[in-house]
Amino acid sequence: MLITYRFIEINSIQIIEYQLSLSILKYENLLYTMLLKSNPLRWLLFFVFCVSSFWLGAQENRAVIQKFLQESKSKWSLTDQDINNYRISDQYTDKKTGIIHTYLHQEISGIRIYNAVSAMAIRNGQVVSYANRFYPDAAKKVNAINPILRPDAAIQAAAQYLGKEITSAPTGNILKDSPDQWEFNTCGIADKPIKVELMYVPVETGFNLAWNVNIKVRGSVDWWNIRIDAVSGKFISKNNWTVSCDMGSVLKPNNTTSTRKITSQNNKFDTAIQGKSAYNIFPFPLEAPTFGPRQTLVDPNDLTASPFGWHDTDGVDGPEYTITRGNNVFAYEDQANTNMPGYSPDGGANLNFDYPLDLTKTPD
Repeated sequence: MLITYRFIEINSIQIIEYQLSLSILKYENLLYTMLLKSNPLRWLLFFVFCVSSFWLGAQENRAVIQKFLQESKSKWSLTDQDINNYRISDQYTDKKTGIIHTYLHQEISGIRIYNAVSAMAIRNGQVVSYANRFYPDAAKKVNAINPILRPDAAIQAAAQYLGKEITSAPTGNILKDSPDQWEFNTCGIADKPIKVELMYVPVETGFNLAWNVNIKVRGSVDWWNIRIDAVSGKFISKNNWTVSCDMGSVLKPNNTTSTRKITSQNNKFDTAIQGKSAYNIFPFPLEAPTFGPRQTLVDPNDLTASPFGWHDTDGVDGPEYTITRGNNVFAYEDQANTNMPGYSPDGGANLNFDYPLDLTKTPD
């Protein structure tokens, strides 16, 4: 059973949608008892109470968010129009700390701005952290309000940019009751349905209305987001959800570089650094072992982005994971290409990631 509620806030012209999903199998006895054996009025009151709790919680958080933005807007030269035009793109509560992590996506006339997502942390009714990515005076810098190019034409333009020939005419449907988001067929060029979303893209002169075309290219590892101007039909920008690394000839037997054996120093770090995280790695910007030797980095985390280290996820001192998982990355083995977590190195309580490496051997 799926029950959907929508509440409209006049001030910010936002629609907050809550979905309450009930498993009939799991709760059939409870529902039977409440609906058939108990007083219907009691069930109705209980139902109203649940809905009201959701609504009041949302209103309370919205008030906290809006109060903070209003008091802080001058710091980022934001206008009232800037801070009143956003949607909450994601929100969750950390059960351990009670922190409500909230992500605000800035909009212009109800259309999202590409990558304009600000992160906020709320605890006990107060904003304890905020990373601003709102653009100031955004509404006055747009090139258009309504698209001229159709979303299916944007797919054609994106395919042409990629050098792909569409073999099946684009046919699509609107997603989430919004004219801004569409899902099309694969058009003969994709492994998955092609998704198209109307958004504003930051450019040198302001913000251009554009279609973001999401294509998982058929027979390729590439998964492109291509932004096509919704007025001119011209290419604006792109990004690939797939990042590839070319190790070159490092594993070839005749490569003299690959014969270098890096011996393990596991658990042999200087006692002065015991108790801190340490990683024996090829540090950035080295692209591969052929570009330089490994180095041991101690507590390399950015103190602003990760004040409690890479392995912390709840904003309280102390790691939640001792494997290669943390607040930004979950690195694991996936030899079967199933996108399911496999083996991850474990640094133990001391977060000591120092392992032997012999480049003369082939991977297991």
